Amino acid sequence: MSTHAAGGGKRSLSISEQVGLLEARGLVDEAGHLPRARMTHGYFRLSGYWRYFQIDPSAGRNAFLHGTEFLEVLDIYRLDAELRNLLLEGISEVEVALRASLIANLCTPGGLGTEYLQETTYSDRVDASGRSHRAKLLSDIRDVCAHHSRIWNRPVQQDQPRLFSGAFPPGVGPRDFVGAPWGVISVLGHMVMQVRNDTTFADAVHRLVTSNSLYWQGVSDPSDA
Repeated sequence: MSTHAAGGGKRSLSISEQVGLLEARGLVDEAGHLPRARMTHGYFRLSGYWRYFQIDPSAGRNAFLHGTEFLEVLDIYRLDAELRNLLLEGISEVEVALRASLIANLCTPGGLGTEYLQETTYSDRVDASGRSHRAKLLSDIRDVCAHHSRIWNRPVQQDQPRLFSGAFPPGVGPRDFVGAPWGVISVLGHMVMQVRNDTTFADAVHRLVTSNSLYWQGVSDPSDA
């Protein structure tokens, strides 16, 4: 983080100066977690979360909403990290199961085992508007998780299947979450349920994302900041 210096340039701020600036903008850190969090997680990674607690950072109004506690920001950050790890676990299981299923179904018994290389083995299914179903449904969220990027309040810019009843446990309605991380997460939950033949993954994700109402809001209905 830097600030304007004499001569029009910018001067890098020390961690204590960064903490002082954030507190001057109204961020409350009574527990004193901010300096260590800045050291272990980085200013700009954390700023992707606390900007949603500022008045209007996109317009340069960086003051925090009255009473904003850093612990509240840190809780959201930690929940996001837990969700990323959980989703990577689920994606890994689906990828391995998909590969095994492809081998079992595409290789003709008694054949050479190379049928999967032949174009005639596949058909390109499309929807009513002619768009291919081969959308990269999970690849984007996988990259987000692998690179430790933010899921919370992240709009999802890709086509998603409409959710269906039973995709996740009761308590979260089968609404259409197109454009929200929850749409992709719900589809992944259903896939893992088919692989495991139980709802342990879906239950774990459900408990995590609904443990904090503000976090759930950012996963199910992301907003711009």
